[in-house]
Parts: sequence; C-alpha cells; structure tokens
Amino acid sequence: VIDLDTVMPGLALYDFGDSIRFGANTAAEDEADLSKVSLNLEYFRAYAEGFLSEAGSSLNQCELDKLAFSAKIMTFECGMRFLTDYLNGDVYFKTAYPEHNLVRAKNQFKLVADMEDKMDENIFDKIHEVDLKEKMETSYIDYAMSVIAARALPDVRDGLKPVQRRILYAMDELNNGPDKPHRKCARIVGDTMGKYHPHGDSSIYGALVNMAQDWSTRYPLVDGHGNFGSVDGDGAAAMRYTEARLSRISVEMLADIGKDTVDFIPNFDETEKEPTVLPSRYPNLLVNGTSGIAVGMATNIPPHNLREVINAVVQIIDDIKEDKETTIEEIMQIIKGPDFPTGAQILGTRGIEEAYRTGRGKIRVRAVTEIEPMDNGKNRIVVTELPYLVNKARLIEKISELHRDKKVDGITDLRDETSREGMRVCIELRRDVNPNIVLNQLYKHTQLQDTFGVIMLALVNNEPVVMNIMQMLQYYLKHQEEVVTRRTKYDLNKAEERAHILEGLLIALDHIDEVIKIIRASKNTAEAKNSLIERFELTDAQAQ
Repeated sequence: VIDLDTVMPGLALYDFGDSIRFGANTAAEDEADLSKVSLNLEYFRAYAEGFLSEAGSSLNQCELDKLAFSAKIMTFECGMRFLTDYLNGDVYFKTAYPEHNLVRAKNQFKLVADMEDKMDENIFDKIHEVDLKEKMETSYIDYAMSVIAARALPDVRDGLKPVQRRILYAMDELNNGPDKPHRKCARIVGDTMGKYHPHGDSSIYGALVNMAQDWSTRYPLVDGHGNFGSVDGDGAAAMRYTEARLSRISVEMLADIGKDTVDFIPNFDETEKEPTVLPSRYPNLLVNGTSGIAVGMATNIPPHNLREVINAVVQIIDDIKEDKETTIEEIMQIIKGPDFPTGAQILGTRGIEEAYRTGRGKIRVRAVTEIEPMDNGKNRIVVTELPYLVNKARLIEKISELHRDKKVDGITDLRDETSREGMRVCIELRRDVNPNIVLNQLYKHTQLQDTFGVIMLALVNNEPVVMNIMQMLQYYLKHQEEVVTRRTKYDLNKAEERAHILEGLLIALDHIDEVIKIIRASKNTAEAKNSLIERFELTDAQAQ
C-alpha cells in the first residue's frame, strides 16, 4: 500500500545536458528505501498521466521529463501542485517544448522556501534508532583496523611504521641527503604533513626526533642538528630551531626507489604518489627494532647488530644455493642476541632463545656497574651503561627516594657525572656497608635491572603476525628478491631503449651526407623526421 503523503527523495532535479529528469536519490540508506523510492516515482508518473488525461490534456515522455520540479526534496503533494500549475497555464510550462523556459524554470523557481514551510518537519529532523551494540562494534572495528594497519605496527619488509616511511620519503623528495646541508625540521614536517601524512605536526616531529636519537635508535635514520633531547627524558627543541637530514644508512633504505622497485599508491588527496614500502637494502626491522601499541595487540622488537643480521641473511642465501634449509640454531650462532644502543648486559640466554624461537620472550637487562674503592676507605658504585629506554633522571630520582624512605640504607652521596666522554652515575656509600648488598637492592628496586618483553609482531600483507627470527629474515629476503628483480628489469628496459637509439645513430652515421641533405631539404622538423623514417626505416624514437 502506497501512502500518498510519503516523502519522495527520488524526485530530485538531475540535469543531464539539455534535459532534466527524475531520478532516485543515491543517498537512500538501504535497498528497502531505494525500492520504495522507485515505486513511488513510477506511481507518480502513472498518477500524473491519469490526472492530465482526466483534465483533457496529455504529455509525452519527453515533456514529462521536462517538468522542472526543484533541486530540493519534495513531497507527492508538491509534485501535484506543479502539475496543476502546468494545466492552469503556468508561465514556465506554457509551451510544449520550451528550451528557454526550462532555463528560466531552473533559474527563477523560488518556491523552495515555500515548499519547506509546507513540508513535514519529520523529513529533516527524523531521529533514526540504531542498535548501540552493533554501532559500537562496527565503529570500533574500523578504528582498530586503522590503528593496526596504518599507524602503530611496522611492515615486516622495511621495519617502518607509515609515519616513519613518509618522513624518510619526504626527505628524499626534498633532496635532503647526507651530502647536503641540514634543513629546518619544520620544513620536513610541513612537507610530510601536506603531502603524505594528514595528522598532527607534533606526532610527525616526535617520530622524526626518535629516528635521530642515538640512545633510542640503534642506527639513527636521521642526522639531527640541534637539541634533540637527552637520555634524561628532556624533550627536543621546537622544530623551528632544529635541523635534520638523512643519515648515511637511511640512504640504503631508499636506494633505487626511482627504479620501479616498489609499488606506489595515491596519497590521501590523490595529488601525489607515496611508496607502500621502502626498498630497504638492509633488514631494518631487526637492526633498529621497534615498539608500538595498537588495539588489542602490541609489538616490541629489540634492535640488533647490523653485521650479525647481514651475516645471517648471507647464511640463508648460501644455504638456498646449496639446496639446504637453514635452522634457527644456525641463525642463533650468528645473531647472539639483541644489541641495545645504550649498552648494558643481558642476563642468561633463555629469554633470547624463547623470543627467537616463538616470537615472544622476556629478556633481563642489567646496567653495567663497577664498585670503586675511594681514598677515605669508602666505596662507590659507578654506573656507566643503562638498560634500553631507561630514563636516567628518573632512575636517580628513584634511588634518592629509596634512600629517603630507608628502603636502601648506606648511600651518602648521589651524583650524575655524565659528560661528553660518556655516562657516569656515582653512588657513594658509607664505610660500614657492603657495596654488593646495596647494589643488589638497587637491582631489585630500580630500573638498574629491567625486563625487555619481546613481542615480534609485524604486518605481513597488511595483517599482524607474530614471527620467529627465521620467518622475519625469510620475509625480508623475499622482499629483496622482488626489489632486485624489478630493479634489473628497469635497468634492462632502459639499456634496451638506449641501444635502440644508438642503432638509429649508427645508421645515420653510415649515411651522414644523405641525412644532412634530407634535413636541409625539409621545410620543418616534422617533414625531416618523416623523410628519415621513410628513407632509412627508422622508428619514431630513433628519428627524433
């Protein structure tokens, strides 16, 4: 049953060239609404034709289409009012095929305000009831997938998160290499934000700073100039003051990117192209590691020594040549364990083995300390290396707090003697205390001994996967095979194009006098080109 008062969102003005037609509204919320709209539209046509015939008039299909209603949504009643106006000899529809009247109708119909007054208010202010549980599920899943696939987790091939990849690519596009002067970080951040990463400048600058800090990144990808913070947790200076450029090792991340080695996709507004992954000539995921918290999952991959990781990749390649399978045991003989930028000692190998075999494990890291005797018979504990990502200022504050609360007894002085020569934290003790007992208490209550929880999670084909160390190296190797194959094909195509041109030049050299004669006799470049193609059977590229 069709209710004649039903709102008809299908009756909107659609201008296709010269004709104005009725059309179903594409913004209909679901199939049920859409079918209802088309049904009402057909009903309106039938009703209109019947109405006209009863009034002793008729319209052909073209004339029906030519009825200019309004660009606004209308009710059935409004549509019928226009038909009545037509029968009463309305000025805009007086003639049967009025081209100029249609233009006037479009430009001069000012009935929109009147129509809106008479429309049912519920058309625009209707409250849609939705299932909260279902809405929350769909919305949160969309958000979670966005964070997982395009924010917090690195790609297994180049070990970079999207923001890091975009910063490096933007710097490469700016020609901001290690052989060029440093550029203001504000310029780099602005380029990254405007072209590739439509998010806050603080998040982009934070990622840039992190890639420049040698205590956060094992092999810094950015060469910073200025105040980029400290191991004490001090923040970097504002980006208008600091400068940066690509480091030497990051050039290897971007090597041959212009040789069709990786896929490019349109950026957020489709005005630029950005790489989906970098060529990455070394296994950056294992070499620099990463940490990130997504939704429902997190990653925490420790950094490793570059030489060890490269040797492991070479071992896998050699075994493939010999048609032999590399075992995790062989890899672990080459990669002994993580290589943290701040140094420190790893206690035992059980955590490392577990992490390398399963992708998850706990590695205990302890600061490098030394007990030094002093002239007055006292002892002091000297700390020269801290566990990875431990804030030195906060550590000193914690030791001071333990002494104040009498949890650790015997400390007489606490100094931070860190300088350009290296880290040095001195903890002076009373004569009557055992320095080893105090040191053990500090290991227990402070971050002088810390646990690094390894979760080797990365994106494989845009899906999060926990991998062991062997799988990570294999995925990297597979990526390199593709990069080298694509680069070789690109170079081959370029070489073939060049050889083709040289073949044409050789033909020209063999008939140089005739070539000169043809060119001189030609009226213009196009004629000379066509004459050469015809005479020597050259291709268009060779003749050019």
